[in-house]
Amino acid sequence: MNYKYFRENRSIVNIAGNSEGGNVLEEYTYYSITKSAFIALTKRLAHDPRKYNIRVNAIAHGTIDTGLIRANKTEEEIRHIFESMSSKTILGRVGNVDKIASIVVFLVSADASFITGQVIVANGGRFDYLSHSI
Repeated sequence: MNYKYFRENRSIVNIAGNSEGGNVLEEYTYYSITKSAFIALTKRLAHDPRKYNIRVNAIAHGTIDTGLIRANKTEEEIRHIFESMSSKTILGRVGNVDKIASIVVFLVSADASFITGQVIVANGGRFDYLSHSI
């Protein structure tokens, strides 16, 4: 990546999706592989722009209430999805884009100036990943 066009003291925040290596179910094999690769790329890129003082981090989010989830579904289907996903989190709910945006704002702020090469997992405490085995 050519960092010479970035100003110093900047931050890159990658959105890694519902990942961080937790989902080992067979039907999510390729999704998990690509997301894990994206996270590895984030950690690697954190080393490259050091001389420019550019930080690189990622957010691995859980289920987020977006138009993508709601597209082409009935209200009943949406309710079922959200109930199912909420039951798998410690907080008992799905996230929203405002919560993820708040994490982005933090990561690009001076308050996060000592954070780089990290993956912030924001999934409401999703616990079903812990019970799966390979």
